[in-house]
Amino acid sequence: MTPQLLTNARIVVPGESISPGSLLLEDGKIAAVNPTKIPAAASTLDCGQRLLTPGLIDVHTHGIESCCYHYDRPSGEFAAALRTLPRYGTTCVLPTVVPPTNPEFLKPLGALMASLPHDGAVVAGLHIEGPFVALGGAACPTLPGDVALLEKFLSACGNHVSVMSVSPDQQNILPVIRRLCELNIIPFITHTRASVEQTEAAIEAGAHHATHFYDVFPVPEEKDAGVRPVGAVEAILADPLVTVDFICDGVHVHPTAIRAAVAAKGWEKVLLITDSNIGAGLPPGEH
Repeated sequence: MTPQLLTNARIVVPGESISPGSLLLEDGKIAAVNPTKIPAAASTLDCGQRLLTPGLIDVHTHGIESCCYHYDRPSGEFAAALRTLPRYGTTCVLPTVVPPTNPEFLKPLGALMASLPHDGAVVAGLHIEGPFVALGGAACPTLPGDVALLEKFLSACGNHVSVMSVSPDQQNILPVIRRLCELNIIPFITHTRASVEQTEAAIEAGAHHATHFYDVFPVPEEKDAGVRPVGAVEAILADPLVTVDFICDGVHVHPTAIRAAVAAKGWEKVLLITDSNIGAGLPPGEH
């Protein structure tokens, strides 16, 4: 593979700086930032002062353009989506699927995951949003925690699940969280109006990340005009073990809420997600 020199770029070092510079690629990998020695055979690409960043990782996304990550969509959509994502800077993804109540319907996902293309974005596993959540929305089922049923969902997906989103206030959820952790599957907190105590119990059981934070995390009911109610949001912000992600589009979450979370967590414990769906990236119009 011919070495390539990327020049006239604004290089992003996450959490540290954005500065002008160049970058040398050799054998498909970063060989040097602002290299002092450039191979004679290297080709050159002028970046036109555009941002040059590490590949983006999207841990919560349901689709892109005309493609949807769903168990009943044509099998070619997964592959098409993976080939599309790098155009948006995403090089690694967890396709996010809202499951049905019957795990048998998820079996096509296991076959899909076993036959993914080798070009395009890398798949780090499936993200299953539900079914053990307390609040519906986006067609999420709201089933009580059930470890035996959990095993059926994971098996139907060909054991390709890396993340499952759950609610701390769903009935019998703690055994589900513990089992996920035993299997090295990361439990995300979401779709919840949990109390502080319920949230802390979920965190202690191993749920250390909250997804589309603030969204579908309703404000607790005010019971005393002189006392501000607290709930899952405050428990998550207060615990240093817990990381969070946002839909940072200026619509879903107020910028002040994001600044509050960054102040509480530091930039290392904050992620941005798209939570995109089919149609994302397409121009206005009917498709």
